[in-house]
Amino acid sequence: MSHGLMADFLAWVAAHPVTAISVVFAVALAESLFLIGLLVPGAIFMFAFGALAGAHSLSAPAVFAAGILGTLLGDAASYALGRRYQGRLGALPGLSRVPGGVARGEAFFARHGGKGIILGRLIGALRPVMPTIAGAAGLSAWRFVVMDMIATLLWAALYIAPGLFFGASMDIAAQLATRLLIVVLVAAFLVWAITSAARFLIVSGRAIGRRYADRLMAWSAAHRRLGLLGPALADPRQPELPALGVAAGLVGLASGLGYGLVWYGRAGTAEGPYPARLDALIYWLLHDLQNAPVDTAARVLAQLGAPIIYLPFALGVAGLLLWRGNWRAGAHWIAAISLSAVVTLVLVNALDVPRPAVFYDGLAKDGLWRTGGGPELFLAAAVYGLTGAMAAIRASEGRRAWLYSATIALVVLIALSRLYLGLAWASDLLITLVAAFVWLNLLLLGYRRQRPRPVAPAPLTALFLAGLGLAALLAPSSASPLSGLGRMLPDAAAPAVLADWAGHGYARLPARIDTLQGRPGPPINVQVQAGRSALVAGMVRAGWQVAPPLSVTRALHMLIPETPVAALAVWPTLHDGHVPAVVFVHDSQAPGQRWVLRFWASGYISADQRLPIWLGTIDRQSRHEDLRLMVTARDQAGYDRAGLYLATQLAAQGIAIHWPDASGRGPLLFTLDGPAEPGTNADAPMLK
Repeated sequence: MSHGLMADFLAWVAAHPVTAISVVFAVALAESLFLIGLLVPGAIFMFAFGALAGAHSLSAPAVFAAGILGTLLGDAASYALGRRYQGRLGALPGLSRVPGGVARGEAFFARHGGKGIILGRLIGALRPVMPTIAGAAGLSAWRFVVMDMIATLLWAALYIAPGLFFGASMDIAAQLATRLLIVVLVAAFLVWAITSAARFLIVSGRAIGRRYADRLMAWSAAHRRLGLLGPALADPRQPELPALGVAAGLVGLASGLGYGLVWYGRAGTAEGPYPARLDALIYWLLHDLQNAPVDTAARVLAQLGAPIIYLPFALGVAGLLLWRGNWRAGAHWIAAISLSAVVTLVLVNALDVPRPAVFYDGLAKDGLWRTGGGPELFLAAAVYGLTGAMAAIRASEGRRAWLYSATIALVVLIALSRLYLGLAWASDLLITLVAAFVWLNLLLLGYRRQRPRPVAPAPLTALFLAGLGLAALLAPSSASPLSGLGRMLPDAAAPAVLADWAGHGYARLPARIDTLQGRPGPPINVQVQAGRSALVAGMVRAGWQVAPPLSVTRALHMLIPETPVAALAVWPTLHDGHVPAVVFVHDSQAPGQRWVLRFWASGYISADQRLPIWLGTIDRQSRHEDLRLMVTARDQAGYDRAGLYLATQLAAQGIAIHWPDASGRGPLLFTLDGPAEPGTNADAPMLK
């Protein structure tokens, strides 16, 4: 796959630098506001903006200026808030929910004084708290300003400059560096967000469980048939295996219902039902981001989620627990993993969910079961999640938080690697992660009530590192199915040569648009042999105009009912996951209508003239009003008539045209003269 979508993103950033710099300012401002900054991953964003500046997509001085200005204003507002509530900081609304963070900040400020402003700016948890605490402690305004300016300059150097150097010093192609950067940043953000949410749910669930445990037990005692599950899990005097079996059945049933709601009733192909539009869009976006460095890491992580790794690891953990005489923990582990395996086997065999790599890329199904897919993540999450939780239960508070975070992050990274490599759909992983989270909490509820001996994390860590090393050895092996996933061709692969394009070679190219969901779309009724500059110049001479790029301003015109069709945006139509390389528009004599001509690069050049070949579709759009609230331009699907119109227009301009099909229903072929541009299509996508 090419980097077309990422190129469009960079083009948007370059075309709207003011908007992009405004985002830098807004993020820096939000990250500095009291308590609000705790929810903003500013370090990730600042690194990203610095990398975009290093890749020359944004102005580096503007990024630094916007970040520094936003930080200073945010800190000033937080400081003013502290001065406003001086001596009664605890009266701030909502502050009682996070007393620990403020208490740590006050202790930190009391210990370090004014220089705490500088040190606190470099510590994520204290950054949005220290200015308010300084104001509440009575620090003078001039001293705060001096300290804050020093702290902000250090912060910019430490958080923006690394991204700047990263974006500027990558010794691989710029497009590859951009894709690598975006994948890393998106993955880091998702891991941070999901880990934070999961930890919050764990802490909240524990507090709620302690609060309502007695009520649950009383309700269970009063409803002997409906309430057996609670006492069996919570009461150490009762066997937990029957209750765990019931819980496993309920979790598996809920997962099956979730898959049924997403996939049931869809028509499809021999490879399986068509995916949901959102699943398909996420697949194509990630496929477009694939690059060699991330592919390597993703294969290793995905290998961790394969049965060949996590099953021996599970056996090793069971043996370790029993060998050390920790019978309660060992018995619970064996029961939990066995029930998890039963649920996984039932889901895998009962559900026929096609994998993206099979549906889109035509990979053989044989052997892919060894990689783990969507439902298979349930067992992998149970193995790694329960291991980390068992080691964390008896640990100190600080170490417990670290172990929980590391365990959740590992499971999320395994899920993201499967999504990235096309082993599972986003909906599969979301359903499985939710089910696994609920299941793990049920397992831990029973495990805590059994009060087993503490489990030392060191031997468990050694077992995991051994599994990680084995995964790193197996992932690149040609015997592993994972070795065939990811970007296999160089980014700048030379275009293929198409022999006798006008005679019969044109038939090798796609005849219809491949939609996001893999369904056959509108016909490709135009093929052109031309260099990019010759294509644009020739169509402009024929009376066509290059459609303006989609922008926020142009999109907002949809909300004005009086907007003429010429002012409406041409929304992108994706072919094989790619936006058109160039779009032309032409006025129509009919009121409220226009002609639209879209072109995609085919990845081929002609054998005779060595010119790139473009795939196009022409149609007429008409103006539509929806409930008097929105006006859009929609294709009419009159492709045959549109092709005849283009043929007549080009012939009137003296451009030679050719219909391979005498009926005029096949693609219209023509050539636009211009110098050969062998590099024009070198980085174009190789469409199927």
